[in-house]
Amino acid sequence: MSLGGAQEKLASSPASATPGRYLEGAPSTHILKPEPEQWPGLASAEAWALVAASEGDAGAEAVVSDSLGSRPVLIVTRYDRPVRGGAITRLHQ
Repeated sequence: MSLGGAQEKLASSPASATPGRYLEGAPSTHILKPEPEQWPGLASAEAWALVAASEGDAGAEAVVSDSLGSRPVLIVTRYDRPVRGGAITRLHQ
């Protein structure tokens, strides 16, 4: 499940002054990962693992487990998109 493209993902930027759709390469600050129907409990398990990693100073970022309607969703802060002076900066990976 950790391979790129294995899970649905949505880009978001609650830190942006102009929230909305991210088109034409606009940067995002968060990744929303709705829980796949075929993997119940995955959002909670991934949230737990990321919190545990952040406690161990593994560089994991903040996570929130929430829901989109009846579907659990994991919200992850992108480590490669710091917000500085109201502007989102892209860090090269």
